Amino acid sequence: MATGKRTPKSGKSKKFSLKMALSCFQLTPLKTQRLNLSCKDFDSVPKCIEELSSFQELDLSRNRIREIPTFTAIFFSITVLDLHSNQLEELPASLGRLQNLLVLNVCNNRLRSLPGELGQLRNLQTLNLALNRLDALPASIVGLKELRYVGLSDNRFTHFPGCLRRLKKLEKVNMAGNPILIHQNPEVAPGSFLLVQKSLLCENCLERCQSFRRKMEKEEILSISGFTDRSWTLGGSRPNKMSKCSEKLHLPVNKHQPLSTRSNNWRGFMCNQLKL
Repeated sequence: MATGKRTPKSGKSKKFSLKMALSCFQLTPLKTQRLNLSCKDFDSVPKCIEELSSFQELDLSRNRIREIPTFTAIFFSITVLDLHSNQLEELPASLGRLQNLLVLNVCNNRLRSLPGELGQLRNLQTLNLALNRLDALPASIVGLKELRYVGLSDNRFTHFPGCLRRLKKLEKVNMAGNPILIHQNPEVAPGSFLLVQKSLLCENCLERCQSFRRKMEKEEILSISGFTDRSWTLGGSRPNKMSKCSEKLHLPVNKHQPLSTRSNNWRGFMCNQLKL
């Protein structure tokens, strides 16, 4: 008796349905709705989520997404958009329509430039651009009047982006891991370059930072790197001399930031609470 042939298994993954998307809703500690689509092995954003609108946070991190579709602009109510650890090479201009966005995390992608429409996110407070291939920011970034924190670590910046000086509420800029100061001062490794508002430091930490800055100015490094604003200060790489500060900082912290961009880059002459 002839035996039947086995049907070969399809190499295609199961289609992500609306029902599956509904099962990915989570309630955050702040009682907001998060659509958690992290680690789903997507190579594109599922179109079925276009039918959903009752969430405030969208997590598409740790996938293989290469492009953000324009339909994501309909999610005008979201406050957190997490796209870190994908394969994005550009961001769509439609991103500028997300006027309620407070946190945008696109670290660990392949971005070489940013759309000018990014400056339309007037409520944005946290912008994480770390671990990309950026060497400049668009001039429109000055439109981010509410911005508090910018993560620029592990990119290709050779100078401090001048447009950031015009952001009055900006408190911290992480530029660790950029090709700044390498040739001028071997003692100041690029992995330790952090800018922070003086008002956020305790007296002890401020004195350490000022001492470090005086040393850099003496060697004419600040003028070379393009940073001379004295309302800011910067820290070096001395983790064994970190001071503890009792001041409580109320800053928008990006909890979706991957561990590879935390702790090790946030060290030196700065208050312990400044580590994200």
